[in-house]
Amino acid sequence: MISNHFRALGWRGLAAPVLLASVVLSGCGGDSGSSRQQSAAPTLVLTEDNAATVTAYTFGLVGILPMQLLNVIEDALSFETCLNDDGTHSSSETELSILVIYSNCRVDGSEMDPDSLTLDGAMRLDLEHSNQDVPARFTFSEYTHTGSYNDGVTSNSQQFGLDGEFRVDDLPDGFPIPFMSMSDVNIRFSVVAQFDATPPIVLDWRLSDFSINAQELGSSLGVTVAGNVYLGAPMEGSVTLATPVPVALSDGTECHGHFTIAGGQGTSLDILLTGNGGSITLNGVTTPLDSCDEFNEWISSAMPPIQL
Repeated sequence: MISNHFRALGWRGLAAPVLLASVVLSGCGGDSGSSRQQSAAPTLVLTEDNAATVTAYTFGLVGILPMQLLNVIEDALSFETCLNDDGTHSSSETELSILVIYSNCRVDGSEMDPDSLTLDGAMRLDLEHSNQDVPARFTFSEYTHTGSYNDGVTSNSQQFGLDGEFRVDDLPDGFPIPFMSMSDVNIRFSVVAQFDATPPIVLDWRLSDFSINAQELGSSLGVTVAGNVYLGAPMEGSVTLATPVPVALSDGTECHGHFTIAGGQGTSLDILLTGNGGSITLNGVTTPLDSCDEFNEWISSAMPPIQL
């Protein structure tokens, strides 16, 4: 049977909302980066005009994707009935797998707005061993997870879309930041957010041959990344990511880490952070960083104006 580890509602409490702009790099060391042969050449040409935005939308993804997936997985396995008459839910389970299918199913999303979450699409979980939560493989088919809020004065909605599959290699175990190590990630991940009557904000990523590996590095969470990321509008192109030195996610003020982005037509971006400064090298031209604040201001200016 599927472990309660995947069913526990307590996981939602772990995966608190994360502001993309709050992802900082600090307190990491070592030389345990990984590299993989990529299946497609990058197409997005890196320039001075888009370098900060590409960095924010790629390595920023590292800070939000695993945590949001924990929320989506937990909700997909938590509900058995729909609050609306035209919504449907079905599931089937074996010793090593479970399949859940929703169709326009409104569920109890929160105490403040209980009719605020709508699930649609299919998710399948396959375990390799009946007595272990990992390794596990997830397959999503046209799955959407839509939350909304309206108090009569203000309204907002945020939809996460998933299509594809990935393998979970490790789960969070007592670390303050909820994270999971993932490999063989081949998915499309999208966010559509709307606030009151403003036009919706649409973000779209397509990951291929992608992996995220998390490890504890003292008081920080060290992360290595490898793989291809296709960025939707307004950039419309793909890049390849790598981390020669692990990046650490924490709330510290120091900055340490080394990550690279390979773009189209031989363009490249190399960011080296060495404690209280570092450098940004774009297409062979290096700009020194005198402080971590200088880097944070550079990347924060390009963050999307939404809370994920």
